[in-house]
Amino acid sequence: MCRNIRTLHNFEPPATEGPGGRGGEAASAGCPALRCLRRPLPVRYAEIRLVSGDVHAVEGTLEEVEKGLSDAARSGQARLAWFKEHDTGDQIGINPAHVAVLRASETSD
Repeated sequence: MCRNIRTLHNFEPPATEGPGGRGGEAASAGCPALRCLRRPLPVRYAEIRLVSGDVHAVEGTLEEVEKGLSDAARSGQARLAWFKEHDTGDQIGINPAHVAVLRASETSD
């Protein structure tokens, strides 16, 4: 056996045993029930931020809004993408060339 064995500094031991000896953190990461909880929920609103700084919350999932914007962009330079605004329910036309950020909205009902 080697006599030059040294203690490793800044070493974290592996995940501890959880209840029932399943491995705690390591086992819970693979639990199907927890994976279902981590799955993203469908979002009904998307937030469009324009280069001017205006922000609009529109109805539709992120994928639906993205598809509407890309369809309008392919159709022509002056073509607008039409959406229903979340707050007022009014129709709003957005020029895809002026969109700076598109993300899932944090707006709640």
